[in-house]
Amino acid sequence: MKVLKAKQYLPNMVTQEFKVKDLMLLPGEEWLRKRMGNIRESIDKNGMIWPIIVTDHLHYWHDQRPNWPRNNDGTHKEGLAVQTGNKRVKYALENNYDLIEGYFVQNKLEQTNIIIKTHMSKDNWPI
Repeated sequence: MKVLKAKQYLPNMVTQEFKVKDLMLLPGEEWLRKRMGNIRESIDKNGMIWPIIVTDHLHYWHDQRPNWPRNNDGTHKEGLAVQTGNKRVKYALENNYDLIEGYFVQNKLEQTNIIIKTHMSKDNWPI
């Protein structure tokens, strides 16, 4: 199995390995295409720096961001979606990874606390 693992981790945080093909990406293909930038080159040379952030439809903050994928009948799709790290997952899909390392969050506050500690702007991606 091909696993995309992180190089750095937050202390006292447990990661999981998620099946890449089972993860839903919240932004559309056009959004991702425009923002991929140098991430492919960065991951090729340096690996994935931080784990991605994932949640499920039961824990997602629908009231704050109503962009969770829906079924034809309007109900929320069940499953896991990437909250932070969609470009890393796209990279994993493009490069035939089976699994990707990430944190599972149960609310927006958990996601925000992780982002505060791990955010890297595109200008800071190691190349």
